[in-house]
Amino acid sequence: MKKTIFLITTAFILTMVGFYSCKKDNIIEEPPAVVHGDGTADNPYIISTPAQLDAIRDNLSAHYKLGKNIDLTAYLAPGGAGYAKWGEEGWRPIGTLYTEFTGSLDGADYKITGLWINRSSTEFIGLFGFVENGTIKNIEVKIANDKSGVKGYYWAGGVAGHVHRGSITSCCVIGAVSGFIDVGGVVGRIESGNITNCYATGTVSGNYDVGGVLGTAGIGSIITNCYATSVISSYNNSVGGVAGYVNVSCIANCYFTGTISGNNTVGGMVGRVYESNITNCYATGTVSGNYDVGGVLGIAGIGSIITNCYAAGMVSGSDYVGGVGGGVGGGGIIANCVALTPSITANSSDGGRVVGELLSEALTNNWARSDMSITVDGANKILDKGSDK
Repeated sequence: MKKTIFLITTAFILTMVGFYSCKKDNIIEEPPAVVHGDGTADNPYIISTPAQLDAIRDNLSAHYKLGKNIDLTAYLAPGGAGYAKWGEEGWRPIGTLYTEFTGSLDGADYKITGLWINRSSTEFIGLFGFVENGTIKNIEVKIANDKSGVKGYYWAGGVAGHVHRGSITSCCVIGAVSGFIDVGGVVGRIESGNITNCYATGTVSGNYDVGGVLGTAGIGSIITNCYATSVISSYNNSVGGVAGYVNVSCIANCYFTGTISGNNTVGGMVGRVYESNITNCYATGTVSGNYDVGGVLGIAGIGSIITNCYAAGMVSGSDYVGGVGGGVGGGGIIANCVALTPSITANSSDGGRVVGELLSEALTNNWARSDMSITVDGANKILDKGSDK
């Protein structure tokens, strides 16, 4: 067991060294107020003002690069040009369905501050609404804390609401993001795309498919080297520290250290997993919910493989509560994982050191701390030391 934990911990430490940090000094000389460049990939437009950032929506296929920090506070306040156009709805996301952003934005390690959006009945919400085969990288988005945060309906995220066949790299979001379905700190939903070296801190809330970094990873997506330190809540199902729902995708080398609460399928890393791989990840935050609650994941469904992960926070729920996973079924596999969770609380039934509910014999070489306390329906559970569950 010691060797297994050492190998896993070493891999995590090496991974963390490469994580992106927003705290980089600005070293690029401030350009004049006019736009430079021709919008090509080799010579992008240099944008330095809120008006120039807003004007990206007028040429959605061009390439852009920030030339300085951009503060949207005055632009979106009464008397500002943005407020004159959008009023109390705040920033209008760049790109939406059928008019997607297909170009690129390189933040050059600068910041966009003062962003707020109050469009709770609108889809595709974020600094960018819909990114199609586009790229956004090297940017920090700081959401205004004196407004509504970033608030949408479907597909809400700090950087982008929906990404299809695109990439989000080395971005971070600070602040509050909320919505109804597919809500994430960085991205609401991604399909056949990549999110790499990103993180979020603040609060994320919604009803379904809610995650600290992203709400849903759709078919063919890869999420690597990302983390969240947020307070995350969901009123219904599929909530996780990094992602709410992972469908035929991969999450690797990610972690979560915040607090999560939800109803069903609640996990420290991922709420619900279907035909996907979760590997080399960990969660140390407190996780609470109702059914299918786990330190790493809520439930692993058909064809899912969870390997080399660990959890170390308190886990509590009603039914199917486990140190690593709430439930495993339909051919799901949990292997080489460690439950360092000090205590498991199941208010009704089915609490386990590694998993709460096991629908198939799919546990291999997993470990749990020997002094773990498990309480089921108010009574201490007598642990079978030879049981992998």
